Amino acid sequence: MTFIATNKIAAYLERNPAAKTELLVWLKSYPYFHFKMQPPVIEKPYSINLMAQPGHSNYAIRYDINFAADVKLITWVGTKTEHDELRAREMQEQYPEGAQRKIKVVSVTLKAGAGQVRTIKKSEIIGPEPDGALAMAEPFANTIAYEDAVGKATLLLQSKPGTNEYNEFMQLLPRIKRYERFDLQFPKLSVADIVKRQMQVLDLMPDDLPSFAKADFDPQAFLAGQVDLPGKTLTLLYKHLGLGFPAKDKRFM
Repeated sequence: MTFIATNKIAAYLERNPAAKTELLVWLKSYPYFHFKMQPPVIEKPYSINLMAQPGHSNYAIRYDINFAADVKLITWVGTKTEHDELRAREMQEQYPEGAQRKIKVVSVTLKAGAGQVRTIKKSEIIGPEPDGALAMAEPFANTIAYEDAVGKATLLLQSKPGTNEYNEFMQLLPRIKRYERFDLQFPKLSVADIVKRQMQVLDLMPDDLPSFAKADFDPQAFLAGQVDLPGKTLTLLYKHLGLGFPAKDKRFM
């Protein structure tokens, strides 16, 4: 599953630079948690106004999803508190006089049958689309053309396979993905940004890093961006820190 309309995140980061590491590490990690699966067989091939809360943060991403196209389109970015306020306003607009609903509480016990739980294999992880594949898409002439395409894709997201609208949506996707990979400007992440964020999550101290990486280096100089670690050392450090993406992934860096 791919996120598009990531210009919403780029615009938010221009206004809120403190959110850079949390949002970009989440966006960078996301493709590696996407594994091969069959799309659900449902009458309505889309869902709207879903919300993701990146990592351990107070940020919120609202998005719409088209299951057949295997894509999520970002519609809003902000804090969790702002999202709660947005939902409250939407409910007030939808039910100006308030709404009362009767709720029936039912208790159900679910039990997985034998063999129903399995471990996802590394070969099943899809990961980000290769640069070479995205580079083959027709580029947009300028930013305005890209933004127009995102607006059009937003309108077409609820289309069903086999319709002209869905075909148009599918034609826009590779061009949008191409622009967002190669042309859309994001603040730059550093290795130190990524590691320091994960240290906060795991409550680690700088002196813990050399043992994690099984290497001898000055952790303070490394975190200050004054020391670059060899590829194998950085790979091992990323692994032991539990980062969801490989050290060789240089997106947003």
